Amino acid sequence: MNQILFNELLSRGEADTLDFKLKGYFVEDVSSSKKDKDNDFIKDVLALSNTIRDENAYIIIGVDDDGNKIGIAEDDFVDGAVLQSKIKDKVYPLPKLSTYPFYDEDGLKFQIIEIPVVWNQSPCLPTFTSGMIIEKGQVYLRRMTSNERANADEIVKISDWLRTLPKQAEANSKAHKKSREASGFRFDEVTIQKLFGNEAAEDEDTDRLREYYFKNDIFDKIAVDLPLRILVGHKGIGKSALFNVSMLEDKDAGRLPIKIKPGDVANLGKGTTDFSDAISSWRKGLFSLIFKKALVYFGIKKTFDIDFEDIEGQFLDALVSVLSQELEEDNINEQYLRSIERFIDNPVINVYIDDLDRGWEGTKYDITKISALLNAVRDIIGTENRKLQFKVSLRSDVYFLYRTSDESTDKTQGSVIWYKWTQHEILGLLIKRVRTFFGKDVDEGLLRSAHQADLAKNLDNIIEPIYAGQGKWENKEMYKVLLSVIRKRPRDLVKLLTLAARNADNRNSKIIMTQDMKAIFDEYSLDRIQDTINEYKSELPAIERLLFGMKPDRMTSKTSESFYYTTESLLKKINKIRERGEFFFSNGRKAYAKDLAAFLYKINFLTATKPQDDGFIERKDFEENRYLVPKFEDFGYDWEVHMAFRWGLQPSNQEFIYSKI
Repeated sequence: MNQILFNELLSRGEADTLDFKLKGYFVEDVSSSKKDKDNDFIKDVLALSNTIRDENAYIIIGVDDDGNKIGIAEDDFVDGAVLQSKIKDKVYPLPKLSTYPFYDEDGLKFQIIEIPVVWNQSPCLPTFTSGMIIEKGQVYLRRMTSNERANADEIVKISDWLRTLPKQAEANSKAHKKSREASGFRFDEVTIQKLFGNEAAEDEDTDRLREYYFKNDIFDKIAVDLPLRILVGHKGIGKSALFNVSMLEDKDAGRLPIKIKPGDVANLGKGTTDFSDAISSWRKGLFSLIFKKALVYFGIKKTFDIDFEDIEGQFLDALVSVLSQELEEDNINEQYLRSIERFIDNPVINVYIDDLDRGWEGTKYDITKISALLNAVRDIIGTENRKLQFKVSLRSDVYFLYRTSDESTDKTQGSVIWYKWTQHEILGLLIKRVRTFFGKDVDEGLLRSAHQADLAKNLDNIIEPIYAGQGKWENKEMYKVLLSVIRKRPRDLVKLLTLAARNADNRNSKIIMTQDMKAIFDEYSLDRIQDTINEYKSELPAIERLLFGMKPDRMTSKTSESFYYTTESLLKKINKIRERGEFFFSNGRKAYAKDLAAFLYKINFLTATKPQDDGFIERKDFEENRYLVPKFEDFGYDWEVHMAFRWGLQPSNQEFIYSKI
C-alpha cells in the first residue's frame, strides 16, 4: 500500500473488491457480541475471497461508508496472527490474507486487510453454521457493497475462475523463467558482494555503500547535531556501516569527519595506574590525533608544535589558526581550497571512534580503557562549545561491562542509542540492495510502508518465491523463511544469502532455490554459534560449553519441545549443564541458572514468548524487552531457542527441525 493507491481506493468507494469499516471488527462495543464480530469478519473474508476479480481485494478499517478518513486508535490495530486464528478451522480452503498498518499524509492510522488473487481448489466455504449469519458449505460472494449467497451459475463461474489462476507452485517456475532470461547474470563472487553487500562495512566500496544503504530511524538519532552519541549494538548489526555513511554525509555538508581506529589509540593510557592520569592521557592523545588527522584531511603534511596538554577550550581556534596561516602562505593544494574555506567559516568536527572491541578480552584494563576514553570525551565536549562532537560505537557486551563497572556511567546514559532493526526494515534493506544492483529506482518511503509480500516480489528474479521443502515451511513465502532464520542483524542476512548464492552458482543456477537454502543451513547456523562465542566469551569464558549444552538431549530430541522451554524447564536444563562444571563471569562472579538464562536471552540465543488469549504468540528479544534480564522469572514468559542456532545444535536431524518450526 502506498499513498497513491490508498487515495485511489478511497475515491472508488465501496465495491466488489473494496470494503470500508469505521471501526475494527474486534473493538469493544456493546452493540454486538464477540461471536457476531467473529462471524462478520469471517463472512467478509469469505465473500471477498470468492469474488471473481483480477486485482487484490481490500478491507480498510478507519474509513466511513462514504470514504471519509477517520483513522483508528494506535491500540486498535489487530495483528495478522489474530485474524488468521479467527478463520482457522472455520473455513476451507483457508483464504489467503495479510494485514498491516498504514499512515496517510496527515498521520492518521488505518488497518489494511489485503486479500490477494490466489488459486484455490474450490471456493472458500464455512465449515460451521451460526444462526442466520453463516451456513455451513454455503458459497458467499460480494455483490457491490453487500455479502450475498452465490447461486448455482455463480458457483460454476467462481470455480472456472479459480481454475484459471496459477497454482502457488507455478510461481517458482515463473521465477526460474525470469532468471533464465537474464542470460548474462550469474552468482560469481563479485556479483554476490555487489548484490547483497559485504559482511564488513569497512571493506565495502564507498559508492556502492552510499547507493544501497537503507536508513532506519536510528541513523538520524546518531547523525544529529549533539556533542556525544554512543551507539550500542550487537556484532553484525551495522554500526560501522552507519558511521561510514554518516561520514560521507558530513563531507557533503562541509563538516569535517575524523575516524579514529583501534590502532590509533593502542598506546593511550598505557602504563598509567591512576585513573585520573589515564583520563588525562586519553584527552591529550585525542586532541593530538584529531589535529593530525584534520591536517591530513586537508592535504597538509607538515607538523606543528602544539602543546596538547593545555589546549582545552582553544582546540578549534588553534586548528583554524593553522589552516588560515597555510591559506595565507599559499601552501594549500587547489583541490582542498573550497573544503578548507567551508570549514573555517563553520568549524565543526565529528569524531567517529569505531571498532574499539577489536582484541577485547573483558579484562579490568580493557574496561578501564573504555571508561577513561569516555570520561576524556566528556571533558573535551564540555570545553569546545559543541563544535567538536563525538560518536562512539560499542558492542553490547563491551557496553554492559563498562556500564556495570564504572559509577560515572549515569553521566553518559542519556547519550546511549541502542541500535536495533525490525524484520520489515531488514527486508526493506535487502530490497533496496537488489533494486539498486539492477539499476531500478528506489522509494524509501514505499519500502517502509509497503506490505512485505509486495516488497518480496522484487526478489523473484534471483530467489524462488515459494519454499518448496517439507514441514511447516512447505509452500510458505520464501521471504518469511529468510526472516525467520536470521536474528535482527543485517549481517545475518548477508551471510545467509551469500552462502545460498554460492551453492546456486555451484549448480550453475541463476536463481537461489529451496535446495540451496537447505544445503547451507548447517553451515550458516554453526557460523552464528561461533560468532556468538567470539562475541561474548570475554563476558562468559565458558560460553561454548553453555551453548552446546543446550543441544536437545535424547529424551527431547524427537519431541516438539526440544527447542522450547518454560522458565522452570529452562532452569532445569541449565542446572543439568552446570552439573558438569560451574560457570563464572569474567569478573569472577559465579553464574547461577537464572544468571545464565538471562545471559542466553541477552545474547539473542533465546527469544521470550508468551501466548495471548486470542491465539497470537508474542515474541520479544532482548533489544525490545531489556527489563526481562534482571528478574528473569517475574514476567510469565516462555522461551525458545532462536532458529539461527537450531541446525548447529541438531545437525543430524534436519527433517525434524523443519517439521517443528
